[in-house]
Amino acid sequence: MLHSACVRVLRRMDVKIANFECPGLEQDADIADFYGIVQSVSVDLLERDPLVKEAVSHLASARLRDLDPAQAELIVRAADEVAAASEGVLAAELPKDVRLAADPAAPRAERNEALYVTVSRLLRVWAVIERAMKAAAGVSTNLRTVAGDLTFLYILLQQAINFILRLF
Repeated sequence: MLHSACVRVLRRMDVKIANFECPGLEQDADIADFYGIVQSVSVDLLERDPLVKEAVSHLASARLRDLDPAQAELIVRAADEVAAASEGVLAAELPKDVRLAADPAAPRAERNEALYVTVSRLLRVWAVIERAMKAAAGVSTNLRTVAGDLTFLYILLQQAINFILRLF
């Protein structure tokens, strides 16, 4: 229930920000902090509680079947970009997992596990990039340049994360 409440709060904040009913995350540090805390709690619950993982995977798998093909392609593209910018296990497994999660012909249990792994990895990468960009923004010209290089990946991941969060 706590995970579900966190997801609902994030959705409601997204709607209020989109409708200009409250300042955006980049305009208000307090709102950005609150949003980040709620998002972190949601991700922590998803990653650490097996019952949350099972319930969320089941719900997400059912909703993934109904996902618009363009949205599914965006998630696949984001995973591919993360894999291309990565090394090791992430580079090797992320493209395979995201395609398995999006394959309606694959066995449900395999799709659920692949979806969970893909989502948790994308969320962690997105959180790391977001922290790096925030830290780099006020530190130095060199770090801002590095953050600028992450901007494309961050924007793509942000769009994919928005679609992913709607699955839950």
